[in-house]
Amino acid sequence: MSTAAQSSSNPHPNPQSEPEPEPAAAPFTLDRVDHIVLQCRSVERTLEWYSKYLCVPASPPLPSYGFQSHYPSFLAALSGLLAPHPHPPSPSPYLPRQPSSHSGMRPTPFATPTGPRDSLTFGQQKLNLHPAHAPYTPHAHAPLPGAQDLCFVLSPPATAELVLQYWLREGLDVLEGGGVVQRTGARGELRSVYTRDPDGNLIEVSNYV
Repeated sequence: MSTAAQSSSNPHPNPQSEPEPEPAAAPFTLDRVDHIVLQCRSVERTLEWYSKYLCVPASPPLPSYGFQSHYPSFLAALSGLLAPHPHPPSPSPYLPRQPSSHSGMRPTPFATPTGPRDSLTFGQQKLNLHPAHAPYTPHAHAPLPGAQDLCFVLSPPATAELVLQYWLREGLDVLEGGGVVQRTGARGELRSVYTRDPDGNLIEVSNYV
């Protein structure tokens, strides 16, 4: 039998003889990370810690209500946003607070159909805070506190050295030898300082060089 005949009759040709098809490109592009969820042993303690060490102004906690009592208020708040009112509606504890003059992170409670929740907002991103003992659904496969490694970039002209001085003055434990170290970020070289939050999450605060 000729070589050509053998090739045509072979039901399992050599896979290297045929190029693999190009993977299909997704019909979209991603813009940014919108939010990250932190599982917290204590949401209140997390708010206090970030308030002190990452310039998050403290905020009084939301009142705790059951589903039946707050859900109508949630719907009423949405109606107030969508329809004009002859008189401004009364402030609702379930609506996000208006941005203050503070330029850093800020506690921002927000409403959901299952109840009010807590978050920390900054720039165009936020950290959603979930109680580790009763994580909200849906959640990650293994929602555990202390499993995150987060890097925050400072607004110029603030530097990692400035953060280091503040943390040391406040008695915060600084990792990586207790000083500023060189790292590489998404856009280039960073100067970074490290610590841990109350749940053990690794917190890096950086400025681009």
